[in-house]
Amino acid sequence: MIIVDYDFKQVLEELDLQADRVLASLVVLREMEMKFTNMTDTNDKREYAEIMRFQVGILEMDLGVIKLDAVLMTDEQISEWIESATDSVEKEKREDTTSGLLQKLEILQEEMTATKRDMVHVTFN
Repeated sequence: MIIVDYDFKQVLEELDLQADRVLASLVVLREMEMKFTNMTDTNDKREYAEIMRFQVGILEMDLGVIKLDAVLMTDEQISEWIESATDSVEKEKREDTTSGLLQKLEILQEEMTATKRDMVHVTFN
């Protein structure tokens, strides 16, 4: 049994915020991809492709940070934190926070994979 002396609420809220930021950036990146597809000027297209590839790299790093933060908390620690709630209402809040974040992180992973797949054609020879 782990002694829970750390409140994971702040860490989970920060992870949730980071995930929201990355998801919002993915929306912008997809809009950029649509604009890129319609570009005709070769110089503009070359510059835009570089910006988009750079943005994908940043998003991958952000996702890596999120994963590292998430890995620092074991399932056992999270379970103990949930169980250490002072009452059933607090326990339910902790469960909701945790499950909501896990769902968001799954969506984030799926969106990153789809974005990377869709961005393969964003090249300029």
